[in-house]
Amino acid sequence: MWPRGPRGRGAPTKEVKLRPDVLLSPDALAQFKRGFLEMAELAAITYGPRGGVVGNLPDLHREPELLTDAATITRRIIQMPGRARDMGAMLARHFIWRVRQEVGDGSALSAVLAESMLREAIHLSTDGVNVQMMRRGIDRAIAAASEHLIKIAKPLSGEADCVALATSILGDPALGKVVGEVIDLVGPDGAITIEEYVGPYLEREYVEGARLDWGMTSPYFETDETRHETVLEQPYVFVTSNKLSHPQDILPVLELVRQAGGKSLFVVADQTQADALATLAVNNQKGDIRCCSVKVEALGEQRVPSMEDIAILTNARIFLADQGLKASDARIEDLGRARRIVVRAKETIIVGGAGSSAAIRARIRSIRDRLRELKPSDDKYKPLRERIGHLSTGVAIIKIGSFSAKERKEKREQIENALLVLSASTELGMVPGGGAAYLSCLPVLKRLKAEGDELLGIRAVMYALEAPMRRLAASGGQHPPVVLDAARRRGNGFGYDVVADKIVDMRAAGISDPVKVLVKALEAAGSAVTMALTTSALVLHSSPSTEMEP
Repeated sequence: MWPRGPRGRGAPTKEVKLRPDVLLSPDALAQFKRGFLEMAELAAITYGPRGGVVGNLPDLHREPELLTDAATITRRIIQMPGRARDMGAMLARHFIWRVRQEVGDGSALSAVLAESMLREAIHLSTDGVNVQMMRRGIDRAIAAASEHLIKIAKPLSGEADCVALATSILGDPALGKVVGEVIDLVGPDGAITIEEYVGPYLEREYVEGARLDWGMTSPYFETDETRHETVLEQPYVFVTSNKLSHPQDILPVLELVRQAGGKSLFVVADQTQADALATLAVNNQKGDIRCCSVKVEALGEQRVPSMEDIAILTNARIFLADQGLKASDARIEDLGRARRIVVRAKETIIVGGAGSSAAIRARIRSIRDRLRELKPSDDKYKPLRERIGHLSTGVAIIKIGSFSAKERKEKREQIENALLVLSASTELGMVPGGGAAYLSCLPVLKRLKAEGDELLGIRAVMYALEAPMRRLAASGGQHPPVVLDAARRRGNGFGYDVVADKIVDMRAAGISDPVKVLVKALEAAGSAVTMALTTSALVLHSSPSTEMEP
């Protein structure tokens, strides 16, 4: 028997989900591309030292924000009017934010490239154009340009280069000096943390510590949902090779910390799972004792020795399973201490472990002695080298202060982005800035053999590579074609210095860009543009889930 309608008896109790809308019309696809271009143009406004400012008014009861960061601007837009238009805008929002997350900079640059590339591709597209062949041309051009950029890059060398780049990113000579010195000393992969203070303050400090490729076992431990990390201040440290599965495997240690007046506990165990993990998570959420356990990534014979390294670093006793030692056997003096521990999804930074310097040095010597007996090709060689790195690098602390919480947050974000850019710079090197490096790619792309629709894709990329310098010229009040022609006539590496308002040798003027940022921005823009260009239908669901993350 068929069920009756919703107004009759026997109406279904479950809510009936409406079918998604499938849009195939040229108008819907045009709206989709329009949304993409609008979001990209909004982010591109902030590009360059004289980029524009975007005002954002969340509601009538709050003061407007004045934003200059492209990625932050895109995050403020949750929805655009028109569902097809909104879908295109969210595609642009997503790729712009991902560039910022991965390399710390280049979000405005990627928006400039994508907006210009898509506009030119639409302009070149006529009836009968094969967009898949055009996509092939775009992919070939981007691959060739990326290869050329990496080829012409020069390494970042010495503290002076690091300080100069940090200062240009941050716009603050004092802060740039501190950040540049730190990155030069500890290296691009070194352990660096940031501490905030109330009041004007700027300093750096180097302490004993370690950076491990061990991430937290559960996102429920996060204390900062924006950075996806947990920060434990003055924690106790419990190290065991046991598997923690039941509440009784960890409750005695929690009770010891509570009786000692401790506020946080860091757990290093073979595995933390089931009810033991839930016990730690509940304590963390209640706020009595902040807890976090980590995944020990060391394998095989190196697993227990790696835990012993952390025990020595923090002056903890390791509770070994093969000796029958359990949490119930622990005393408060068996727990290690540290000044601060920061745990993220894939790394842990231990700052100021309580272990003695003599014990740490002795541990390093013993590992080095074992290394001398091995060849680099041996399986045990690399894990031992990593363990020495964990114990010997130390941790750099950048201390910043301000009376305003908002200003402290902005400074912290600026430093975090600068550290990402500096890391990218030391990894692949630097190229002339201000769009000059992109201009040097044009002769390479002209030599690519292509015809028909594939050639149109290459032309779209060539047009986009000129866009950064065109936008800089416009923001400096100059006529873009005149500036581009002058830069080309002067040769590779020359570009427009917006502040000085003249064509200069960009490297000599100290205007450089990390090649990793330029390559990532170009590749991300090309990928997003080809997605927008080749989309032939839109599927719009009636009740889409709302996401704050791009």
